[in-house]
Amino acid sequence: MNDKIIEDMKFNYNYLLMRYKKGCCYIENNMGEFDEWITTLTDVLDNMVIILDELLKYIDISDDEILNGFKLKGENNHGIG
Repeated sequence: MNDKIIEDMKFNYNYLLMRYKKGCCYIENNMGEFDEWITTLTDVLDNMVIILDELLKYIDISDDEILNGFKLKGENNHGIG
């Protein structure tokens, strides 16, 4: 797999991780809407796992990258924090 595809997958993972973390916070603060949003949040997590499984075929991934996102080329920060 070429570097461009790997970087795109890392970017997509970071985006989904951000959505997942924000979704968890939202549900935590709005428990009355849990049933409405849990399916969406589970779908986001499922897509994250698919990306990680594919990336693991080609690169090593640290626990920090799984939990906080990947450092991408051209970014000064590490993942999404």
